[in-house]
Amino acid sequence: VALVGTFLAWTWTSEFPGDLTVTGYPGGLQVLTLVGAVLTLLFALSGYGIKGLGWLTPGGANSPVRLAALGVLGTTGFTIGAIAVKLGGVVNLEPGAWVSLAGAIIAAVAALGLPADQELDDTTRPTPLNRFINTLRAPAPARAKDLPNWAEILI
Repeated sequence: VALVGTFLAWTWTSEFPGDLTVTGYPGGLQVLTLVGAVLTLLFALSGYGIKGLGWLTPGGANSPVRLAALGVLGTTGFTIGAIAVKLGGVVNLEPGAWVSLAGAIIAAVAALGLPADQELDDTTRPTPLNRFINTLRAPAPARAKDLPNWAEILI
């Protein structure tokens, strides 16, 4: 949903840097939301085991989704806040901004609902902050496969 919102106008005036008034062509900070939403989608699809995307998440599948979704929410929230402050209120926001914000909130809440890639270890006190930080950690990726004999010659 945040991805779709980047193709809609976020404000009605071009006084905000980046000209976020154009529909169908993201500009300025919309591009950051667009890239973050695409990365979140790719990480989520990689977690489902879509062929060809396994290289994106060699350690754990849920931690990258959670970080990307929180990044999209932060970027979109910052942009909407900056527009409201610079232009004098939320009345200056167009529907595209609200669509992207709703999509970023949905993605972040859904990502926070994913299980942690690693269990909380016994050495850490199980405070809410430690639990949250643990959900952002991914297990170490597996050891790289050995090269075939013909490829070792090239190195």
